[in-house]
Amino acid sequence: MKIFRGKRFCKIASVFAAILLAFSFLSCSDGSDSGSTLAQDGNLSSMTSREFAAAMTVGWNLGNTLDVHDNSKGKENLGIGVQAWWGMKAPTEAMIKKVAEKGFKTIRVPVIWHNHITDEKYTIDREWMAHVKNVVGWAIDAGMFVILNVHHDNLTAAQMDSLYGYCIEEDSALQEKSKAYLSAVWKQIADEFKNFDGHLVFEVLNEPRHITETVPGFNPDEDELKKWNPIIKDYEETCISAIRETGGNNESRFIMVPFCVAHPTRSAGWSVPSDSASGKILISTHAYDPYLFAMSDDTNKEFTAEFKGALEHLFKTSGGDLSKWVNQGYGVVMGEASASDKNNTDGRKKWIGSYFTLASKLGIPVIIWDNGITWDTGDAEKRRVGECHGWFNRETLEWFYPSLVDEIIEKGKPVAVSSGTEPSKNEPLEIAALAGKKTSWGNDISVGTEYAARLKVGSKVSFTVANNTDAEGNAYCKFRVTKNWAPCGVSEYYDASTNGKIAVEEAKDEAGNPNGTYENAGSVGAGSYYFLVTAENLGKLNGGFDIMGNFTLTKLVLSGLSE
Repeated sequence: MKIFRGKRFCKIASVFAAILLAFSFLSCSDGSDSGSTLAQDGNLSSMTSREFAAAMTVGWNLGNTLDVHDNSKGKENLGIGVQAWWGMKAPTEAMIKKVAEKGFKTIRVPVIWHNHITDEKYTIDREWMAHVKNVVGWAIDAGMFVILNVHHDNLTAAQMDSLYGYCIEEDSALQEKSKAYLSAVWKQIADEFKNFDGHLVFEVLNEPRHITETVPGFNPDEDELKKWNPIIKDYEETCISAIRETGGNNESRFIMVPFCVAHPTRSAGWSVPSDSASGKILISTHAYDPYLFAMSDDTNKEFTAEFKGALEHLFKTSGGDLSKWVNQGYGVVMGEASASDKNNTDGRKKWIGSYFTLASKLGIPVIIWDNGITWDTGDAEKRRVGECHGWFNRETLEWFYPSLVDEIIEKGKPVAVSSGTEPSKNEPLEIAALAGKKTSWGNDISVGTEYAARLKVGSKVSFTVANNTDAEGNAYCKFRVTKNWAPCGVSEYYDASTNGKIAVEEAKDEAGNPNGTYENAGSVGAGSYYFLVTAENLGKLNGGFDIMGNFTLTKLVLSGLSE
């Protein structure tokens, strides 16, 4: 089933509606979910962050192609021809179809923009933008999720005068210049793609880091992380705002955000950036792990028990560098991973079996990095530095190691997002992805079944709220627990500061008749409140529930859960 993009396609579709109806494998879409071959994964707009990430399953990177760059050229617009400078064939629709046919559900399209700017207003070359749009369109038409990013635009402070781009520096003037660049570029990208449906994901930065002329910045210590990560978060909020402001499907599009270097262990000093959309943030991370096996050089060819243990630690289901985000309600996307070809097919097969199985149990899709280079095709230097990450032969449209790719597809199959991803029953579960949402009547906070199914008699649902202002400018706070406005059996609420019940009243429908749902009587002040799960309301709450009303949610915690 195709997804046609743009108004000109929709005009054709309206003229030949009867023909299109007869050939039901074609459909016209301005980016709506209904035009997607992935509709079976559910309504994307209603998915939680974790559900969305799990649906992405397993993916492939179009590496060393649209991300080719040359900083020696200054501010010159390098044009489309640059994509071949690193030896890769230009992407074609046939190439993308082959990747999709193999079973990959996601494609990541790394893109360089700073070598394709035409003026000091950061205007993107229209020919380059159209080319990127074609590639993304082929992948959407093939029924894939697509990750589109800003890739190697990260510069040193010294390069900021001679190149377009951004840098991670403490200097406030450089920060403002960096944010101006990122805002301008993302506004243009977002505006170009705002009619694409929810299968398109924006990744605002790649591996952001402080770079100097002598230090590439991949190994910052904790003090450095605490210095650079707040700056990275600030840049990300600039990007997110630029994207949301363009409207269309970008108002609720999922956005991927990394911390410093994007490695799971580099998040010190970073927190999830704010977003006007609720629950639409995905954590972006990369891990060529264990490094000695996967990347460092051409030694360590065997996948040992020690290496397996390192992966089990990385992907542990509670208290880990990845699971800490998952258990807060965020989807995590492993945007880059691979094990360099060291002429060690058996070792790499074992690595795949461990890495992809562990990731799938956490609901983390793994997007394999592909630079087109294998042990046989790479030179001695590429072998020596562990840069043989070729999986797909773009000349022949065949896979270099079919059995390994089959293993990737098989081990990357999703499992239920609730499997092995939550803390123990004695550990409260904070759904951080919902924090900051401002509700109004009809704009509710929804707690999905991946959380609600673990409620049991005696469980507590705690929520911390701030007052909202109604349409008349009155600040007040009311809340009510329902399921699509229907009663859930919750009629008692408690003030967490005193554990005392607060006064409630039965709500009324539009005709003024009591409707079986209960809300706090009058307005309550900003603070923490909770309700309890009972034998009478358990069955209704387990199917998911909504907290509606007029307030800003600052925290939502479930405690006393079943395993």
